Amino acid sequence: MRLFIAINLPQDVQLKVAKLVDRIKPKFRTKANFVPAENWHLTLCFLGNQPENSLTGIKQAIQDTALNFSSPKINFKEMNYGPEKHPYMVWLIGTEQTSKDLAKIKKYLENRLIEYGVRFRLDCRNFNAHLTLVRLPKYGKPNLPEIQTGTDIGFYGKSIDLMQSNLDKNGAKYTRLMEFKFK
Repeated sequence: MRLFIAINLPQDVQLKVAKLVDRIKPKFRTKANFVPAENWHLTLCFLGNQPENSLTGIKQAIQDTALNFSSPKINFKEMNYGPEKHPYMVWLIGTEQTSKDLAKIKKYLENRLIEYGVRFRLDCRNFNAHLTLVRLPKYGKPNLPEIQTGTDIGFYGKSIDLMQSNLDKNGAKYTRLMEFKFK
């Protein structure tokens, strides 16, 4: 199973984000893959392919983490291209405080996963809270339209979710396998 751990968006927040996305859609004349709203999430940890027997440790690590943190306040500050040096996506970017708060949760979660013997690749980069809205071709970038816009969209994360990613010719389809409520 191809797994990751994420915080999903509530329905009302999805609707607000969808309005931002609708404003930029007409600006893209090049191939742009708009991520469906049901796939919008904040990834805390990508686990990759995991054997069935790793699920017990994964579940315990997520539960431990959720029980040790209150619902985090998640605020987005702008929509812009990312990553900064080589942009090939459109992101809804979290505030610095959101990134710091989620980085603490991520670090705790990774430590619990390691403690429970789950094998995965640690991401040692500074955590940058972002929501991927559009994927663009990685090579041969055309002139990208101006899309930067500030926003004050925010919400409290309700849970940490274990997600499964299934890839097919139409892209990724994400399924929530389990939900662990914050304390």
